[in-house]
Amino acid sequence: MAVMLLFAPSAVSASLAGSASHRVTRAAGERLALQIVTPYFDGFPGAETVNRLLRDLTLDAAGEANATARTLAEAEGEASCVTLDICYDYNTSGDLLSVWLTADYYAGGAHPLRWLNAVTLNTATGEVYGCNDLLQGGADALTEQIIAAIDENPEEYFENYAEVVRAKNGDFRFYVDGDRLIVYFDLYEIAPYATGLRRFAFDASALDGLLADGIAEAVNGGKPLGAARFNGKDAELPNGASVKTAYIGADGAVMVPLRQTAEALGYTVGWNESDGAILAQGFTAGAVSFVQEGGAAYSAFGT
Repeated sequence: MAVMLLFAPSAVSASLAGSASHRVTRAAGERLALQIVTPYFDGFPGAETVNRLLRDLTLDAAGEANATARTLAEAEGEASCVTLDICYDYNTSGDLLSVWLTADYYAGGAHPLRWLNAVTLNTATGEVYGCNDLLQGGADALTEQIIAAIDENPEEYFENYAEVVRAKNGDFRFYVDGDRLIVYFDLYEIAPYATGLRRFAFDASALDGLLADGIAEAVNGGKPLGAARFNGKDAELPNGASVKTAYIGADGAVMVPLRQTAEALGYTVGWNESDGAILAQGFTAGAVSFVQEGGAAYSAFGT
């Protein structure tokens, strides 16, 4: 199995105190295929801390994929190839930096798995935040807002969703996207697989009085990322195309026309006659999902 490590620049937020780039690790083999894009930050307190946390997350995921691939190779008649694709995004709000990794993992079975991990820190002090660190006694209020949002469509969730949400005691998994706090739950945690990762977005007005001093000011001044993103950069669409034409997938991912988006990002696009799919050479399998919507192929980008 060949392993290749690449270094590439990425878009840097104008408000980020420091620099951002990313590293790409690729491995291709009969039993295991990896493509992992990991951001790398420099020039501010806590940069090494966030780099280490993200590196540990990706190494753990790669190690699990490798171990599973070895197990499958030992199973007689098992021909599945384990795939792991990880991409990232990040945003800044004042001194707050949130970075999140999105992974797609497949080791046989009915469907792939997707997970999300995020790290949020203060670029002035290097402090890494948990969700309760952002809240000044507002954990209960945020909990009830999440439950109220679920109550609007309870049929999409497991019956014990309120119990699971309250058991978090405000220690939610989250990231900050501009002036929005995004709370998310893993697959199967509060809802069936078909509903995808469950995310709940709360803008600054909904968080009034809930956030700690300094955090509220940062969130209020932030700007959310664009809808179509790929590894730390906006997907600029050609010919005036707009993400308003996007298709929203079942798991909440934004789907945009694959050919236009791929060409805008500099990828070579071809046509596979055997299965009728447009293929973009160089795209990670995790960042791209091929679906047919009115005869057109689309690419999924995490939001």
